[in-house]
Amino acid sequence: MLSDFLRKRVSVVTTDGRNLVGVLHSADQLLNLVLTSCVERTAAPFNGREGGEKMEESPLGVMLVRGANVVAVGAIDVHAEAEANPSLWTGRDMPPAQSVPHVMM
Repeated sequence: MLSDFLRKRVSVVTTDGRNLVGVLHSADQLLNLVLTSCVERTAAPFNGREGGEKMEESPLGVMLVRGANVVAVGAIDVHAEAEANPSLWTGRDMPPAQSVPHVMM
């Protein structure tokens, strides 16, 4: 599952709406993740015009993300990311995800 993403750059969305980007160093069966070279990307609110606030990256270093807080994990194409220059992106912060109760079957 996540073994294909090990030692690759990934984006992780958490239940509180944070977007963490880093190298996936480790993952377990509960989806606990260890990210290295991790940054948090925060998009400024879109104000409807060009030249608004840009996305910010806050360096976090090594990050342990609890599996219960993970909404999505996706691989990042580092070549496309380098060409796109993420610091110029604008948008709005993702709202926190609703927690979904686990149903035992």
